[in-house]
Amino acid sequence: MPATVLITTALIVVARIADVSLDTVRTVSIVQGRRMFAACLGFFEALIYISAVARVLRDMGHPTYILAYALGFALGTYFGS
Repeated sequence: MPATVLITTALIVVARIADVSLDTVRTVSIVQGRRMFAACLGFFEALIYISAVARVLRDMGHPTYILAYALGFALGTYFGS
């Protein structure tokens, strides 16, 4: 497997961990009434999410990207909680 595929796979995992963790923090911020902070987090969350999804959909020839996306979601759920 080429190095670029491995690096991209790792970046997708990290991006999804960050995205899902930000989602958890954003939800807690909303419950606490910190709407402006939650809105800022939402901006960065969406930015990361769109970038990760675009990368996976751009090259569906690498099934590792799909697995990385799912793994990042699972790990983000674990670490975010």
